[in-house]
Formats: sequence, structure tokens, C-alpha cells
Amino acid sequence: MCIVFFHVGSDDADNEYKLILISNRDEFYDRPAQNMGPWEEDVNIYGGRDLQTGCEGGTWLALSTCHKKIGLLLNLPGVHKDNAKSRGKIVENYVKSDLELNNFVDSMKEYFQACNEFVLVAVEFGNEVPIVQTYNNGNNELKQWYDQYLGFSNSLPDQPLTKVVAGKCKLQDVCLKYKKINDKDQLIEELITILKSEER
Repeated sequence: MCIVFFHVGSDDADNEYKLILISNRDEFYDRPAQNMGPWEEDVNIYGGRDLQTGCEGGTWLALSTCHKKIGLLLNLPGVHKDNAKSRGKIVENYVKSDLELNNFVDSMKEYFQACNEFVLVAVEFGNEVPIVQTYNNGNNELKQWYDQYLGFSNSLPDQPLTKVVAGKCKLQDVCLKYKKINDKDQLIEELITILKSEER
């Protein structure tokens, strides 16, 4: 499964991290992809890219330092539409846009309704406190999340899988233990352990 966890550290004066994000992409190993890095056409955007024939250039996770936003796409299981539109450009279009998520969704709503179901996770970090939101095209729901520890996967955001619930608890334990930049190596090691969990 694809999974993402966030820690928003802005409310903790002792925390030297404003935002922590960890994510796994569940995909076939033989599907070609480009590692996360700056994009040739815009070095302000960092992300992996799909190299699969017919899907070239699409992305599932990208960050724009210019617009100070992160986009991540999670596919949802369910009925697949005939001739569905590609979801591969949604994150790219979002991070390249200067629109806030609600306005971006309004501008893309017709396209989104022609796609198979997904959850778009969006983080806008230009303000003192990052704004984390999700949009699901199946029920057309846009929601802002205020918790310090968040997790999303291949399910509706308000119906988290067991692995997401457990992962959020582990994330909280790790982030409370390593609040300082000097502890970055230990923090990264334990965050990777969370992503390696085989819990479903």
C-alpha cells in the first residue's frame, strides 16, 4: 500500500522541525521511475517521476520551494472507469500552481470527476503553521487536518487503515524523542523503521 505520515511541529517551542514527512510508494519494482530530485524544467520542484510508457512525467509526490507546497496522490481501490483520465499530472499541476487547494480543486473539478478515485494530500507551508488538507474526488470532500501527527493511505482519510493508526502512534513516539537537528541521523533511522512495518 502507499502510505504517508506527517508531523507538524510548529506548536512545540522545543521542536526544531516545522514539518516532517515520510512516505512509501507501493508499486511494481519493474515499473521504471526517476528518483526524487530537482526537475529539469523547474529546479524549484523536487519529486520522483513516472517513466512508464504512456505515463511519462507523471508524479505521485512533489514539493515546490517556490510556491511552498507539497502534493501527494493516493489511489483508492474501487470501480475503474472506462477511459478514465490520468491522475499522473494532478500533483504536478498542483505544485506548479499558485492557487490554494480549494481554488485548485474548483479549477480542476471536471477533470477530477473523469479520473478513477483518489485522495490528494496537500501541504501548504508558506505560513508559520503548515496547512494540511485532503481532497477525495469520489465524494468531492475537501478537509483540513489540525492534528500534529497525521497519516493517510489507500483509504478514505477519515477511515484510516490499521497500519496508519499504528504508524501515527509510532511517529509520535519518535518525534517526541528526537526534536533537535543534531539528532537527525537517529530520527531518520527510526522513521525508516516505521515505513518498514509489515502491519496492515
